[in-house]
Amino acid sequence: AGQAHGAAYGSGVYLAPNSNVSFSYMKYMPGWKHSMFKSSTLGCMAMCEIIKHPSLKGQPNPYYVVPNEEYLATRYFFVYTATTNASVDGAKVKPPPVTW
Repeated sequence: AGQAHGAAYGSGVYLAPNSNVSFSYMKYMPGWKHSMFKSSTLGCMAMCEIIKHPSLKGQPNPYYVVPNEEYLATRYFFVYTATTNASVDGAKVKPPPVTW
């Protein structure tokens, strides 16, 4: 995937501690009219866990910039309609237990 926005804080995957920041970057696309979401326009956002790694020390500053996507694990995937933007504060969400 190519980079969709600037890299003011360096190259990598940008994450914010609160989803309100991410909403301005989320693209809404046409959905399937017969889906359970009952909306013709949908947007998606992932909540990711970042592993502890020495190269990520001192973050967020003001965002998390993860240079290697292997340092991320998707824990939740949110689907929004064009009329809903419920905020999610990552600091208040307990990750699910990891099972292999």
